[in-house]
Amino acid sequence: MWRSSGCQVGLQSTVSRTQCFCDHLTFFGSDFFIIPRTVNVEDTIKLFLRVTSNPAGVSLLASLLGFYMITAVWAWRQDRADMQKVKVTVLSDNEPSSQFRYLVQVYTGYRRRAATTAQVVITLYGSDGQSEPHHLWDPQKTVFERGGLDVFLVTTPSSLGELHGLRLWHDNSGISPSW
Repeated sequence: MWRSSGCQVGLQSTVSRTQCFCDHLTFFGSDFFIIPRTVNVEDTIKLFLRVTSNPAGVSLLASLLGFYMITAVWAWRQDRADMQKVKVTVLSDNEPSSQFRYLVQVYTGYRRRAATTAQVVITLYGSDGQSEPHHLWDPQKTVFERGGLDVFLVTTPSSLGELHGLRLWHDNSGISPSW
């Protein structure tokens, strides 16, 4: 409970600061209630109309708008590049008459140097046989980039049955063949 015994308000007190003199140690505080100001719509409109008279304000608004536009264009281009990267590649060494199709998804890791420039080949193994070796490449985009997802359509003339394995290898060609 607040008690004023032993304390008095000092002469240097103002509307925003209180000076207290106490003859004992205590925890105390004071507070001023500030009445909220009402919003006058006319003043707000006048303030917005005068924004062009302040060069610092105009510069700030223009730079924020410019930064927003640059960021939006950059994000749009990144989205387009991502859409180009994620697609199903129909391999050129697939036989057109083959009736059995297998989707092979290869996720390349995010570690440093987790990419390859070598030619990658895959063979699928199933309970009823194995596929021919297929060269995994796409003439329209770079495959096996770091952090990438590459999807290939591999076809076979006969069913491989239930798949139980695959062999994936590369020929150590290119500038950075290690995977």
